[in-house]
Amino acid sequence: MDEELGPLEKAVGPDRRAFLKGLVIGGAFAVPVVSSFTMSGMQSVFAATPGSTTIAANTNTSPPTPLNNFPTEVACFTVTLTGLDVTTTDGAVQLHLVVPAGALPAGSSVCIYRANLAAFDSVVPSGQTPVSGYGVVWSVPGGGAPNATAPITLTVTDPAVSNAAPIYAVDKTTGALTGGGTASSDTWIVAFVVDPGFIVTAAAPTTAAFTG
Repeated sequence: MDEELGPLEKAVGPDRRAFLKGLVIGGAFAVPVVSSFTMSGMQSVFAATPGSTTIAANTNTSPPTPLNNFPTEVACFTVTLTGLDVTTTDGAVQLHLVVPAGALPAGSSVCIYRANLAAFDSVVPSGQTPVSGYGVVWSVPGGGAPNATAPITLTVTDPAVSNAAPIYAVDKTTGALTGGGTASSDTWIVAFVVDPGFIVTAAAPTTAAFTG
């Protein structure tokens, strides 16, 4: 160590020897400091819930194209080697998105879009009205949107949704609806490997007729 400091001592003088020796020795055992910062090509994103932290990798992935009748972007995220686990809000609605590690390539862009509910008024079954709707779309580095290799999960907590409300998947090509489950209280959960949108409905109110 003394020999290594020789050139430094000549450059700054012997009165700095003790300081430099301590600096070199201490540097070998310094505790790493993790910084949160944003710059071109790299960013750190901190989700709304503790433990749901995503660090976006350097990527040139183009943003995915919104689904038909899901025009409003809520949030976009970048998948890392450890996947994605994020919570975001859309007004009074909370959305929790989980992409397992390896389900999509690292660097993929994943976006949540809100549905234009009025566009589905004539599509949902008779006697029902759409009350909640979101879609998840993605694009991978190099382009394209291949199927995920493991199910992606979206959990939506929406005060407009009632218990046992029907959930429908919207075919992104034809717009046709496929039933596939019901909500629990104000929460609905969907798991998927392709990127359709989803609509939740409620029974339309009926008019009671009284005679007397």
